[in-house]
Amino acid sequence: MNKGLLLPYSTYFAGSAYFQPLQKKTSRKVLRNRDRSYYGSSLHFMRSLYKRKLDENNFAIYHKRFQVPTYKFFDITEEGKNRRISLLADELSILYDKIEQSAIVAKHSFTIDLFGNPSPPEAILLKGIMSEKRISELLPLDYKIN
Repeated sequence: MNKGLLLPYSTYFAGSAYFQPLQKKTSRKVLRNRDRSYYGSSLHFMRSLYKRKLDENNFAIYHKRFQVPTYKFFDITEEGKNRRISLLADELSILYDKIEQSAIVAKHSFTIDLFGNPSPPEAILLKGIMSEKRISELLPLDYKIN
């Protein structure tokens, strides 16, 4: 029996979270850690996709190992304040800031709301760095919303 390192192929958790400040003033260290958790996360990606600002936010899209025009494999339509997203490929690779590699697989179309919240959450599967950022790096949906 091999007792080597086992990495999950995917994870899924559901529910809601409630965030409230633990102290009146937030330290710079905590703010830095929150930023580190946010940038390159699935929340950052979904908000960038919603606003069509993937390029400006340092996300590059790859299909079959080749970089492609950013929105070539995304069908994005407006549904009120939400965006309906359909992937036009089975899987797309995502490179954030030329370093962090992830991938997205959509079982079917999904919507993204103004906060970057995908619905239904089980419609998409994230792989790579985005899938590694789990509950320990969870942020409120209104974090950095402008």
